[in-house]
Amino acid sequence: MDIEHLRGELAETFLQDRERLRAVALRILRDPTEAEDAVQDAFASACRSLGSFRGQARLSTWLHRIVSNAALMRLRSRRRRPECPFEEGWEGREVAESPNPYEELARRQLCAQMLEVASELDADTLELLAARYFRDEPLGGIARRHRISASAAKTRVHRARASLRALMERSRLGAELQSA
Repeated sequence: MDIEHLRGELAETFLQDRERLRAVALRILRDPTEAEDAVQDAFASACRSLGSFRGQARLSTWLHRIVSNAALMRLRSRRRRPECPFEEGWEGREVAESPNPYEELARRQLCAQMLEVASELDADTLELLAARYFRDEPLGGIARRHRISASAAKTRVHRARASLRALMERSRLGAELQSA
């Protein structure tokens, strides 16, 4: 396909799908300004790498993936965040509001630690966690998007959580060894 034709098609696709792309980034980042920045970064990235587009998927699907990756990279690069994206639905439990300031501090420290170690996860693992726990995507939706069975999606999400859990344990152990 001609690169100039692709550029025009990319610009048209971007303009048509801009709100949907912004919604994807917003679900991951939960910050409208950062979501808009992620969409802009993704468009610039898509323009730079247009030559690598092989046409195996629709251009809109390719652009959607680039936006997701840009948002996830922004999420990974965050060092601190006032709210914890894992607090709802993690392990299938709702986290209750705590009137105890010590419990609240412990919860915030745990959330900060989770975000810090989550940045060590590979992009696919982070994407699975984001799909399931940030965007509340059902396992069936994850399975369809990754072209795998529902049981394989369940296994991958379980492994992603286990990877995060292992990093958390390693991080805690490292902190304990340093303070000893």
